[in-house]
Amino acid sequence: MSSTTIKIFLVQDDELFRLGLRVRLQQEADLEIIAEAEHGETAIELVNQNCFDVVLLDVGWPGIGGIEAYHQIKQEYPNLPVLFLSSHSQKSLITKLVEVGAQGYCLKGVAAEKLVLALCSVAAGASWWDETLTKEVRSPFISDSVSHPIATLSPLGSKK
Repeated sequence: MSSTTIKIFLVQDDELFRLGLRVRLQQEADLEIIAEAEHGETAIELVNQNCFDVVLLDVGWPGIGGIEAYHQIKQEYPNLPVLFLSSHSQKSLITKLVEVGAQGYCLKGVAAEKLVLALCSVAAGASWWDETLTKEVRSPFISDSVSHPIATLSPLGSKK
């Protein structure tokens, strides 16, 4: 492995999905999964035992959930980047992730190349938010500006 290898901590409760992620991510020369956990309690334990460049964290699982695990990880390691990966896509969840300061979010089912790009981006200090979710969250703002275009305003000085 090169000296620029990104060390990943994979936290995912679904064993089969975690295995698939590991197999796919290990195909990338610059990515290495250092440790895995299936729930928040183990994640908090393992984050203290290893040095990671990024955490790939699921949101919803039994016990300590993803957001609580995120809080506890960030208390100890405030500069450790975390990318959430989950099947949950509710606006309220995305809003909560933004509020807690998450660096990024990908929906499960994202193309492997995009997930790799998201991991690299978040590990480098950038943000990464799923394109589908971003469009959904922004849609009320975009549709509002489309329904009130500036061109339909009457010119200054005109009287009805």
